Amino acid sequence: MEEEFKKVLKSDELQNVSIEIVDNVLNNHVSQTVLKEIPIVKSIVSVAKIYNSISDRIFIKKAMHVLLELKNINWKDRIELTGSLTDSYSNGTEKILYAIDQLDSIEKCILFGRICKLKALDKINVDQFNRLRKVIQEAYIPDLKLILDFSGTEKKHEIHEGVYYSLINLGLLYQEPPYHEDIQVTDITMGGVGKIKNIEFYYYLTSTGKTLLQFYSEIFEI
Repeated sequence: MEEEFKKVLKSDELQNVSIEIVDNVLNNHVSQTVLKEIPIVKSIVSVAKIYNSISDRIFIKKAMHVLLELKNINWKDRIELTGSLTDSYSNGTEKILYAIDQLDSIEKCILFGRICKLKALDKINVDQFNRLRKVIQEAYIPDLKLILDFSGTEKKHEIHEGVYYSLINLGLLYQEPPYHEDIQVTDITMGGVGKIKNIEFYYYLTSTGKTLLQFYSEIFEI
């Protein structure tokens, strides 16, 4: 599957492929006209014929959702994407396929594809790519909109930790050690004065949180 993935990734015909065509391939309904007009579809057909179990077909659809997020950028940039992710342990194509395998929904595949696009366009570096990939893999996606609460500020004062627990757990927020302030108060019932401690909590975006917020509109297309 890796070779077929590479072939589709680098093809300048990818921009002519749609998810409807992919669905037709997987349902054996692709027409000869499509095969003639978009030859790269033959590669998708060959993969579907070789890998024809239900889990295989789900993986193919997931992978194509990722690839289709890249179809409007230059094929050379797509190839450079895989090259930039290659290290001594595995090549970039393997890493992308492994990441896709870890995604548990089509929605996450689409979001991961947009993160791949950001990397292909050099808007984020490899470290930022890997961290955002991990966030998407592990997140309950609706929770990520909470990051927008930090637009225009790097910190929040006295937020409810329970509400933002998911962002803290994903490494998008961190809590600063609490600030303690002694406040003098008058105790009328005891006829004297005393002190109480006022404790304030501040929550800050981590570097990954800042990256997600910066590119939120491009990842979620809002």
